[in-house]
Amino acid sequence: MSSYAITGASKGIGREFVRQLAADSTNTVLAIVRNPESADISDLASKHSNVHIIKGDVTDPNSILEAATAAAAITDSKLDVLIHNSNAVDMDSMASTPSQLPFDAQAIQNIFSPSLNTAIYGGIWATNAFLPLIEKGAQKKIVHISSGMADVDLINKAGVSSGVAYSIAKAGLNVTVAKYAAELAPRGIKLLALSPGWVDTWEGEKPAGVVHANELLLKMFQLVEPELKGQIQPEESVRKCLQVIENLDAGSSGLFFRVLVVGGSYGGLTAALTLLDLSRGRVARFNSTPDAQPPQRQLPIQITVVDERDGFYHLIGSPRALASENYASKTWTKFEDIPALRSPDIRFLRGSVNSVDCQSKVARILDAHTKETRKEKYDFLIASSGLRRVFPTVPKSLRRDEFVEEAKKHVGDIHNAQDGIVVIGGGAVGVEMATELRLLHPNRNVTLIHSRDRVLSAEPLPAEFQERVGSILHEAGVKLIFGQRVLDITAIETEGERRLWKLELADGRTIYAGHVMNAVSKSVPTTSYLPEEALTEEGYVKIRASTQFPKNLPNADSHFAVGDMVSWSGIKRCGAAMHMGYHAAVNAHQLMLSEDSNYKPEFINLQEVPPVMALSMGKTAVTYTPDSGTKDGEDVHDVMFGKDMGYSICWNYMRMSEPCQA
Repeated sequence: MSSYAITGASKGIGREFVRQLAADSTNTVLAIVRNPESADISDLASKHSNVHIIKGDVTDPNSILEAATAAAAITDSKLDVLIHNSNAVDMDSMASTPSQLPFDAQAIQNIFSPSLNTAIYGGIWATNAFLPLIEKGAQKKIVHISSGMADVDLINKAGVSSGVAYSIAKAGLNVTVAKYAAELAPRGIKLLALSPGWVDTWEGEKPAGVVHANELLLKMFQLVEPELKGQIQPEESVRKCLQVIENLDAGSSGLFFRVLVVGGSYGGLTAALTLLDLSRGRVARFNSTPDAQPPQRQLPIQITVVDERDGFYHLIGSPRALASENYASKTWTKFEDIPALRSPDIRFLRGSVNSVDCQSKVARILDAHTKETRKEKYDFLIASSGLRRVFPTVPKSLRRDEFVEEAKKHVGDIHNAQDGIVVIGGGAVGVEMATELRLLHPNRNVTLIHSRDRVLSAEPLPAEFQERVGSILHEAGVKLIFGQRVLDITAIETEGERRLWKLELADGRTIYAGHVMNAVSKSVPTTSYLPEEALTEEGYVKIRASTQFPKNLPNADSHFAVGDMVSWSGIKRCGAAMHMGYHAAVNAHQLMLSEDSNYKPEFINLQEVPPVMALSMGKTAVTYTPDSGTKDGEDVHDVMFGKDMGYSICWNYMRMSEPCQA
């Protein structure tokens, strides 16, 4: 059982709302009209006992307040849905363009007053009058019928310069709805400005002037939507409107697009920042296209970023962060302390996503604070949770304060390693860690043990690159043991703070060390929360070049995945993650724009990525690209990593020190 109040119910769209809603005998339908004796609405009421005609005029605050009082007596002071449908225009000036409006205060007031009084003032008075009833209702929905003629993009593309007062009034109504949505959302009240489409509400034979005007409008609208054939009937319009109203919830209140970003690292934050820029009508900060133009209109958006950590951690800097206490404190910044992310349009939730239902667009999230699982609805999802890595590739801590203490303890273990340090694993992390240890702790012997005959053996890179990396390790003073596996590591009892570890190798040798860092691990995608149909056998997300999910999944176009968790060419790198995050956000924004059926989304697509790599090895760096081959040197290091293992480069590229602009 639902209750509805419809203003402007005597004819056109309003009367059709009453007719369709009255067809369900369990509904209570309140038809608010200026003239209760209207033949058509009276006929509807005579056929449906659930229709109640109430006298009310939205342009008269006392009249609409009395209507709300009468409604309360019928519905026990409760109302589920208010539909403000009233409309009025000055037909004599409808064809006038802005430059044709008169230089006469009274004349221009006569032109604007009908539309402004009904759309804006009437919308406010109707909302405020029925608000006490809505607050007690079960659904708590307020819908204002707007118009595509208030859409700046449509006006410019179609060249519709007439209907000035009507368009301005409806645009003002849209802003009014957004203001109400912002105010009433905490009280669970949902608002929506809803365009019914181009509807034929004329009753009787159309005058020649109206026919001619419609023909001109059709030609204009076809510039935006070539397939448009003409106006639709009220029956079709209202049927579609009711579907939208039925699905209205708090997230879409005020036309907000809800975006759930899973993962707050390089790819996730790039996507979030891109969406913040585009939704505010600005060129995205990552857009490198010359003379790029900003979006022609702004979009209300609400971004939720879910991450197990409480801040952005510079993963590239791990080899140094775990060897330098001072550097460690720089690499982790709490989300709340990042100026670019201080916006009411973005919120951060510390936790982990347990499951995603693509059909219903609902994610189940385990909240790290409450330890409870919550449901989060979304319109678009960008998965960027990366790979499940282990220490020392990433810290064990999930909070900044814990990480600082973890790094401090780890640096202490290095200082106390009088018998040297062993790094197990000659992948990228092990190589960088060994050279950082030699640079920052030159009085400690460092040994790198790798099971293959050269470092980086698992990467699709040329032997020349691998051999050059091995040479730089040797030049840095790192002892190399190739072709051996560590079979066992045993702690030996020692006195004081000194610790000693015994390592047994596959060839029977025994090695002793004061500290051991195991950089051997197989990172796995963090995709267990996603449908199996979206994943490869190895657990990576199968994406299209647009970064969208495979077509065979429900709502595939609304789901994106980026970064290390996706199945795409190239070596997993933070630069690739940011590149994908930008693509996903741009394409999601295009889909948001296309919610207006007159806009066709234009996607940007990923290209195949060849294997490339850059390693920071103390004061030097080694890089490889197919075009340039292998390069190394301190100058290469300065370009690729700067003075802080790429922290400032990434931070500045994302412009995270810049305060978020309104």
